[in-house]
Amino acid sequence: MKDDDQSNPSCDLLLPFMMGEIEGEELYAFFHHVDTCIDCKQELDAIWPIHSQMLTMGEDHLPNDLLGDLKHKTLEKAFSLRAPHDVEKRVTYQKPRYKKRRVLPYALSAAMLLLGIWIGTSLQTSSIGSNQPQSAGSPSRLVLNTALVATSFAPSAYGEMTIITSGKTEVLMIKVSHLQPIVGHGCYTVWLLKDGSKTLGGRFMVNQAGVGAVTIRVPLGKAYTGIGITKEPHVSDLSPKGPKVLGASVQSV
Repeated sequence: MKDDDQSNPSCDLLLPFMMGEIEGEELYAFFHHVDTCIDCKQELDAIWPIHSQMLTMGEDHLPNDLLGDLKHKTLEKAFSLRAPHDVEKRVTYQKPRYKKRRVLPYALSAAMLLLGIWIGTSLQTSSIGSNQPQSAGSPSRLVLNTALVATSFAPSAYGEMTIITSGKTEVLMIKVSHLQPIVGHGCYTVWLLKDGSKTLGGRFMVNQAGVGAVTIRVPLGKAYTGIGITKEPHVSDLSPKGPKVLGASVQSV
């Protein structure tokens, strides 16, 4: 952190990020912050693999002993970063800037224990931060319904994309199947393509059957000619680093 006396609000976004509650500029600000904040990067690196492991397994398929083990590992990872008594000591004796670290690992662990698989379900069925309600009075119009094209990296993968307009927003609804579940820090990422540039659209995971979905909302009129889905090695990547698995052209839209 660059300022010793002020809390960076981006440090408070890890839990909302895990629950899919931030989007747009706030999402970009969070990922840029993770690149420079050692504490936040350590927390994300420690908890994301276990979170994604729970996310990709349906609750009905989790034996009680395995679910308990996953929760135990989540707590173990969190407390290995910052022990409870150490936090209390910091709040009492250290500079005020440490107070803002607000025992996030334990809050996040508690949230995962209480919300369980729901957190994963939230991330699977909507893009990061794409769960904003639409106005009941906004007319919707179907723009495109098309199949996604698989690449040689995932030849058996299949996907469909539906695009509708709703008010001043364009909504992309993407469903995929036959993709390989990801273990560790990675995720599948959707990129909006335009003249060789790639803009982050959304992220998602797939379950053990290789099925996943994501909904992406973009401002109406935003120019893009296609979408690409890549398998990224790290959830906080802001540019494509992994192989492309699916894609589609929307030039006719």
